[in-house]
Amino acid sequence: MREEESLKTPLLCLLAVFCSFGNAQEFSVQKIPLGPTWSGTFDLPYHRGIHAINRRGELLAILHNEETDYFGSFIFLRSGWEEIIMAGRPVFSLAMNRHATVVGGTASAQNPNVARPFVWSKGRGREIQFNDSPAAWATSINDHGDVVGSFVNAAQSEQRAFLFRKNKLYDLGQEHGGTLPLINNAGDIALGVARSGVGAVLLLRDGKTNFVGGLQAFQFGMNNRGDIVGYALFRGAATHHAFLYRDGETLDLQAAEEPFGIALAINDAREIVGYYQTTRSDGTPYDQGFFYSRGQRRKLSQLVPDNGSWDFGIPSAINDEGQIAGMGLHEGQVTAYLLTPLKRRK
Repeated sequence: MREEESLKTPLLCLLAVFCSFGNAQEFSVQKIPLGPTWSGTFDLPYHRGIHAINRRGELLAILHNEETDYFGSFIFLRSGWEEIIMAGRPVFSLAMNRHATVVGGTASAQNPNVARPFVWSKGRGREIQFNDSPAAWATSINDHGDVVGSFVNAAQSEQRAFLFRKNKLYDLGQEHGGTLPLINNAGDIALGVARSGVGAVLLLRDGKTNFVGGLQAFQFGMNNRGDIVGYALFRGAATHHAFLYRDGETLDLQAAEEPFGIALAINDAREIVGYYQTTRSDGTPYDQGFFYSRGQRRKLSQLVPDNGSWDFGIPSAINDEGQIAGMGLHEGQVTAYLLTPLKRRK
């Protein structure tokens, strides 16, 4: 066989791969019904519909009953949705680890006008006790059971961050602020603070502190490698963009001319989900959900081209198996969804 003929077949195969890229089905889609009067709530930083998905595909969500105007926290297990209740009190859930242990805030058993952090697992929950604080809530938990959150210091009326580890409570200090603290399995903590009157992200690692994410940054997700995602204001951009902080470098995930965007979650493979603002063909505004992996950002509809009558809306959670969860519309009805990779990357 001549050399040019031996090269012909692999070249044609490569061409076929590149021509079909973006059209092939990469994820399966599962509809997770909410019930006829229920919908997800989305009001950042504390409401994002689906708050978490663990490696077993279990979901954590805050749902709203539009008939009764009731807000509740729910966990989706194999048997379906289960409301999280503590001694008859509704809770506000914000995070979940791989063991389906949930944390958030609830009204104190001693004083219903006071908010307290809680830890809930397998149908049972307990409060994390605070002295002399009018409000406190948990925002993140790692797989070791370490919990971080925020509390209001009664003496100075300031919001601060706390760490709850092995039944001991640690005040992370006034200088650390305390908006939406996150913790990973390595013990790294990321939280929003005010720096010279401007929002910033502070990373606490190995006893050292470091500001990351750039100007007017805010964090929404962190993986076990210490990579952080959220939004920040980049030089040359007119508004805040989705960012990724990794290995000491902050990356803008959007083009300079694009409008507002946020990265909401990241897994250990550095796969990211979030959204950016755009417009439909008729000129109406629209929040476009995206999936970012290996330097490429794509719409969810490109992952599931044959998606029927789905509008995937905003994806808000991703696990280490690459499963993506969010709230969207299916045949015009609000529902949760779960996208599962047909072939998991190593």
